[in-house]
This record gives sequence, structure tokens and C-alpha cells, in this order.
Amino acid sequence: MKLQSKLLILQISTISIALFLMWVSANYYFEKSYKEREEKLLRASVANLERRLKSIENTLEEKSIRLTKDDYIVSVVNLINRYQNIRDYDAILFDEEKKKLALEIYQKLGFININHITVFDKQKRPLIDINNNIIKISTYKDTQE
Repeated sequence: MKLQSKLLILQISTISIALFLMWVSANYYFEKSYKEREEKLLRASVANLERRLKSIENTLEEKSIRLTKDDYIVSVVNLINRYQNIRDYDAILFDEEKKKLALEIYQKLGFININHITVFDKQKRPLIDINNNIIKISTYKDTQE
């Protein structure tokens, strides 16, 4: 092989190695900067989500405190807790009170985005259930003896 051919192969090899090393270093740099940028974006998104969840939590806590201090709501729940008897259930009285209670709670909550609320009696049985704007009451008229 001639000296000229050997020099040409050496130049091509040197250029190829240099290009390969440049590609490796550029790839490392771009991958590192991409990961850093994505991590920053992810941290910002998580912080934003935490702020929004905290805001929703505060709103729910505020509304629930307001509901537990509402005289009408407390009195109806107490009435049901004291006098509702599943074996001798008075559907005319208790079902109507539960409907009024559900509507009162629904109105008091206003336009906050709550998908599901359940009110329980002292035995932890559901009295009313509001789920996606559908109000259901627990009635025991079919369980009478």
C-alpha cells in the first residue's frame, strides 16, 4: 500500500473518530439538558398540583365545618339518630326529612366540584348519598315487620 493511501485512511479514521466523539458528547449534553428540563417541568407540575389539591382541601374543610355548624342540618341528623327505628320505620316522616336534608346540603355546598357526599347516622348507616348530582336516600320502609 502506498503512503498516500495510508495517509488517506488515517485521515478518514481520525475524522470518523472525531465525529463519533463529538456525537457522543453532544448526545450526552442534549440528553442531560433534556432530563434536567423535564425534571424541572415535573417538579413545577407537582408543585402546582399540590397547590390545587391544598386549595380543594381547604374549600372542602371550610364547607364541611359550615355544614356541621348549620342548625338545620344538625337538628335533622339528630332527629333521625334519636327516633329512626328500622323495625318500625316511619317512611312518611323520615324519608321526607332525609330528602329535605339532602337538598339543603346540596344547596349549601354551592357550585364546588364535589362528586360524592354521604351522610351517616350514629350506627354508621348511610342516611343520604349525593353522587354526581344524583341524590339517594336510605329508606327502610320495606324492612318493617
